[in-house]
Amino acid sequence: MASAPVRRGRRGIVYEWLGWIMVLGALPFMALTSTISQALMAFGGVALFIGGGLLLRRGMKYSAPSGGDSLAHDRRQPIVYLRSFADESDDYRLASFLRGAFGLRISADIPPWASQEQLLLAKYLSKIGPYVAIGRPGEPLPELGAHRIYVGGEWEERILTLLRRARFVVIRAGSTSGLHWELGQIMAALEPSRVLMILPVSRRDYLRFRKSAPGPLQRLPERQPIERLVVFEDDWSPLLLPDRKSIDDTLEPFLQRLTIDPPKQSLLWKAQW
Repeated sequence: MASAPVRRGRRGIVYEWLGWIMVLGALPFMALTSTISQALMAFGGVALFIGGGLLLRRGMKYSAPSGGDSLAHDRRQPIVYLRSFADESDDYRLASFLRGAFGLRISADIPPWASQEQLLLAKYLSKIGPYVAIGRPGEPLPELGAHRIYVGGEWEERILTLLRRARFVVIRAGSTSGLHWELGQIMAALEPSRVLMILPVSRRDYLRFRKSAPGPLQRLPERQPIERLVVFEDDWSPLLLPDRKSIDDTLEPFLQRLTIDPPKQSLLWKAQW
């Protein structure tokens, strides 16, 4: 089994408190713009706000539960998240952040920056069942969102085990060979009704995915649609889920088809880090 990042809950709490102090302390300065000196103070406030947000996220990573603990302590069927490690590594690049800042959303209350998108989606889906994913080998801290399970060379077998247990699967569309292998396993082992796909934000990534995807997924629109969530009919024909005012409303048709009561908890009030 691969070594998991060391979790330091107390350090995480300290980081989170410091992050909140910096963020809240920055707010009064960010409104000062009437003079040059106040504008400089506002610039410093923005820097303090961003620094506090980064510190807050780091604290949350230190405190993040492990996927193994989530499965051990929560006997509900898991929700399994699959994605490309390469795509996840790119999420913190400036270009990816800028694409997300102005990109297509999965719902009106979740921003399209992939890291934040996953954090808020995880808060929602974890009310249905433990939301878990295989962790990227060698990462110093787990990413936020699905609780990570760290495995060694047997990752294929662990994914197959998770798929057999899963209530449903969430897959972030990508073009790597590992993700295509996972797609093949999903299409062989799961009913189409138990699969929810997140399409890429950028037009380039969408077209790349559609071109390389397995046969049935070639039925996706040739041009990038405004919808980013896809569900599937019994023959794997894709159906687009319109984005609505909240993730509750957007996912309701998918969850009802699986006879799952939607959690019905708005995410608008949650911190957007």
